[in-house]
Amino acid sequence: KEQNRIMAFATVGSEKYAKAQKKLAEIQAELQARKGSESFLSKLKSQGPGALIGGLAGGAVGIAATLFSSLASSVGNSIEKFAKLSDTLANIRKSTGLTTYEVTQLNSELGRIDTRTAKEELQNIVVIAGQLGVANAQILEFTKSTDKLNVALGDEFSGGAEEITNTFGSLRNVLTDIKTDNVGQDILYIGNAINVLGAEGLATGPVVADITNRIASAGQVFGVTSGQALGLAAAYQEMGISSERGSTATVKLLEKMSSAPEEFAKIAGL
Repeated sequence: KEQNRIMAFATVGSEKYAKAQKKLAEIQAELQARKGSESFLSKLKSQGPGALIGGLAGGAVGIAATLFSSLASSVGNSIEKFAKLSDTLANIRKSTGLTTYEVTQLNSELGRIDTRTAKEELQNIVVIAGQLGVANAQILEFTKSTDKLNVALGDEFSGGAEEITNTFGSLRNVLTDIKTDNVGQDILYIGNAINVLGAEGLATGPVVADITNRIASAGQVFGVTSGQALGLAAAYQEMGISSERGSTATVKLLEKMSSAPEEFAKIAGL
């Protein structure tokens, strides 16, 4: 009534009229809602006490069912996540030989790494590190370094963190002249070299890594350095020479040079 009175004396379109009109709409909506609830209860009352109790109980059962369904879903998801984590930690124990306590501690350290890489990927890096023979004391640093390479070169390696871990872990094992006791620094050194070659030319990380791995596996026996192997790999890709042809030709040439060093020295003017 009060709002109707205000509207009756206010100028249509004025701010005062608009406020009163809005307030009236809110009051009418509330009354309509109350009316609906009262109508439902009245209907139940007219059918007797049993219907009233049944109706209220039905509402409670509905709410309880919804809550139970939500809780069951949450518990199910938690069990699934726990089982997946348990399997992952078991794989880490198997590949690294760490104890259950050590794996738990390592997993906690992974969670503290400041990175955009998912924790599941970091855990996979640890598993591969164990398979590559990385010393347990260096696994955490190896994982951090590999994660940095994943952020820097991940868009070039379609296999993501797993491919990068295998690639650079393997390269570190064959590029023996740069191999130190710090595995994390070693793979960062290799990754930086490949990154520079890509930035200054047309070479791409995966191809350079593949050719380098092929050449270095045999080349270092003949004194080929890591820098020379990486440089040759980049040059071969830029000239359109495939990994197989380039690496095979290089190894054959090195073998011939080692079998007739005087002849090749003469050709080279040495």
